[in-house]
Amino acid sequence: MLIRKKLKAVLISIADAAHNDSDVGVLDTLMYEHFNNVPRTEVNDYLFELKSYGLIEIYPKTSGVDYGLVNITKKGLQLLQDQNLKSDMND
Repeated sequence: MLIRKKLKAVLISIADAAHNDSDVGVLDTLMYEHFNNVPRTEVNDYLFELKSYGLIEIYPKTSGVDYGLVNITKKGLQLLQDQNLKSDMND
């Protein structure tokens, strides 16, 4: 599966923040801060598109907190690993 560069950048940021661990949740606010030059609605669109591909899970905000959690899935980690191998072979 090939994904657009912007989606890949968001996916890489989630993976990096989670230390490549699908069991570690990343605050959605961290993604907004990391991509502070991109409108929040656009970041949300990227997150929901990644979710639609099964590459991340999104856990909504709960009562009393101002953030939600995002987890990269094993499928998302595998995609990044596969694409890194392909880009290494093309270098």
